[in-house]
Amino acid sequence: MFSHRCQIKNVLSTFNLDNGSHKKLISEDLVRQLSLQTTLHPLPYQLGWVRKDSPSLQVHQHSVVTFAIRPFYDMVICDVAPLDCANMLLGLPYQQACNVIYHAKTHRYHLQHEGRTYILNSTTPPHPKHPPLHRNQTFM
Repeated sequence: MFSHRCQIKNVLSTFNLDNGSHKKLISEDLVRQLSLQTTLHPLPYQLGWVRKDSPSLQVHQHSVVTFAIRPFYDMVICDVAPLDCANMLLGLPYQQACNVIYHAKTHRYHLQHEGRTYILNSTTPPHPKHPPLHRNQTFM
């Protein structure tokens, strides 16, 4: 998971790009705090991994969210859910729409929007390198 900061309604927020998710989610706490407008989700569904204290929940609202990672601006429709990991989570559908490329070695993302390419550096350090195995030491 890749963490970064963005602005939503001039409030500094966090978002995660998550290659393992097929969702676009925004925190219900942030929606409430910023008084973002919501509408009923046309196809409510069950979601079961977003919070430690709730095994599953029904997603029944979504919100149009405009965010900025200066100079980059975008608008996305996010489903509203209780999130612990960040204020917003953008999964594969968003990444595919922006032709996102992840560079594991440098822990950076390149994305394209309206004909321009943007580079995002993570706000969290990449995983530390594993120490090399010594001779006669097994992997397991």
